Amino acid sequence: MSIFKGHLLGNVGFLNFKEVGETKIMELSVATKRWERGGETSQWNKVVAFGKTAEYLNDRATKGDVVFADGDIILENYEAKDGSKKVSVHLRAKQVNLISRNKANKEEESDKHKTSEVSSNSDFTTDDIPF
Repeated sequence: MSIFKGHLLGNVGFLNFKEVGETKIMELSVATKRWERGGETSQWNKVVAFGKTAEYLNDRATKGDVVFADGDIILENYEAKDGSKKVSVHLRAKQVNLISRNKANKEEESDKHKTSEVSSNSDFTTDDIPF
């Protein structure tokens, strides 16, 4: 028996939600950073989620959000158009947690939840309250 697990913590790039029959699928890219002697390098990682996890990401996640993905590392061999053999690596997510929203998304959400306030310049008095 062997285990080939992976964890990713990074920023969401693209999101692609689709349904194939009854199956819900979310493909997303997650940018991760790694520090080496030469400095910082970034890498895009493909993550695929299914079912309720895919629905959750479709409803909540947007570009720039920070996510933590946990799952199995999948290697798929394929043949390119030029006939060469290639390997695709992705994380088949068992769980994806939304860690934080990007700044633009936070502002949109706070605008949705703002309550109307009476300005100090209005003609509103306590006599206007019906009780």
